[in-house]
Amino acid sequence: MQSQSTLVLLIALSFSAVHVFGKSMVFLRTTPRSAWLSLAGGVSVA
Repeated sequence: MQSQSTLVLLIALSFSAVHVFGKSMVFLRTTPRSAWLSLAGGVSVA
Protein backbone atom coordinates (compact mmCIF):
# COMPACT_ATOMS: atom_id res chain seq x y z
CA MET A 1 0.00 0.00 0.00
CA GLN A 2 2.89 2.36 0.75
CA SER A 3 4.42 1.92 -2.70
CA GLN A 4 1.08 2.64 -4.39
CA SER A 5 0.71 5.87 -2.42
CA THR A 6 4.23 6.88 -3.36
CA LEU A 7 3.55 6.15 -7.03
CA VAL A 8 0.37 8.26 -6.97
CA LEU A 9 2.26 11.10 -5.32
CA LEU A 10 5.01 10.97 -7.96
CA ILE A 11 2.47 11.01 -10.78
CA ALA A 12 0.65 13.97 -9.24
CA LEU A 13 3.92 15.87 -8.81
CA SER A 14 4.86 15.11 -12.43
CA PHE A 15 1.58 16.52 -13.72
CA SER A 16 2.01 19.57 -11.50
CA ALA A 17 5.52 20.13 -12.83
CA VAL A 18 4.25 20.01 -16.41
CA HIS A 19 1.71 22.70 -15.63
CA VAL A 20 4.19 24.88 -13.76
CA PHE A 21 7.03 24.60 -16.28
CA GLY A 22 4.87 24.27 -19.40
CA LYS A 23 5.41 27.88 -20.45
CA SER A 24 9.18 27.46 -20.54
CA MET A 25 9.23 24.26 -22.62
CA VAL A 26 10.59 25.24 -26.02
CA PHE A 27 9.12 22.35 -28.01
CA LEU A 28 5.59 23.42 -27.02
CA ARG A 29 5.88 26.81 -28.74
CA THR A 30 4.69 25.48 -32.10
CA THR A 31 1.03 25.21 -32.91
CA PRO A 32 -0.49 21.80 -33.61
CA ARG A 33 -0.93 20.76 -37.23
CA SER A 34 -4.68 20.74 -36.91
CA ALA A 35 -7.15 21.77 -34.24
CA TRP A 36 -9.19 18.65 -35.02
CA LEU A 37 -6.15 16.43 -34.56
CA SER A 38 -5.43 18.08 -31.24
CA LEU A 39 -9.04 17.67 -30.13
CA ALA A 40 -9.10 14.01 -31.19
CA GLY A 41 -5.85 13.36 -29.28
CA GLY A 42 -7.29 14.92 -26.14
CA VAL A 43 -10.46 12.87 -26.42
CA SER A 44 -8.56 9.64 -26.95
CA VAL A 45 -6.42 10.28 -23.84
CA ALA A 46 -9.47 11.09 -21.74
